[in-house]
Amino acid sequence: MALYEAGKRVAKSGSSIYREPAMSLFGILKGALGIPHYAGIEGCRQEAEAGKAQAQFTLGGFYERGQFGLPQDYTESGKWYRKAAEQDHHAAQLYLGVYLAQGQGVEQNVVEALKWILLAKRGGAWDRHAANETQVRLEAHMTEQQIAEARVMAGIFAAERGDTKSAQWLDTLRR
Repeated sequence: MALYEAGKRVAKSGSSIYREPAMSLFGILKGALGIPHYAGIEGCRQEAEAGKAQAQFTLGGFYERGQFGLPQDYTESGKWYRKAAEQDHHAAQLYLGVYLAQGQGVEQNVVEALKWILLAKRGGAWDRHAANETQVRLEAHMTEQQIAEARVMAGIFAAERGDTKSAQWLDTLRR
C-alpha cells in the first residue's frame, strides 16, 4: 500500500517518470502526419467513430495536445487511446499505459498500466523502445504481485486476439 501511495504521489507531482520516453517527438509527428490522410479533423473523427484504430489513436493525440481546433482534454484523449488499444494498436497501448500510470484523464491503475505497456512492446521499434523504458520506471514503483498480475493480464489479452505465440511472448517479459 505504501508503495502504491508513493507511486501516486510521483504521478500527481507532475514528474515525467513515465512520460519522457513514451510521449516523444515521434509520437507528436505520428499524430500530426495523420490529419491530411483523413481530409481534416472531421474526416479523422468519422473514421475514429467508425472503429478505425489508427484514426482513434490520431484523434486521441489531437485531444491530448489540443490540436486542430479541439480542446486539450485528457479524458477524451484517454477514451480514444483506449478504443485503439483494445483493437491492438501498439502505440495507443503505450499511451494508454502512461495515462493509467499517471492517472491522467483516467483513474490511476498501475497494474492495468503495465498490462498495456507490456502489450505495446509487441509493436515497432519506437514503441518497443519507449515501452521498455517506461516498463522499467513503472515496475520500480510496483510490487512483484502487481507485476505478475499485469503480465497475466497482458498474456490473456494477446491470447484472446489469436496471438499464437503469446505464451512464448509472455515468458520473454521476465526481462
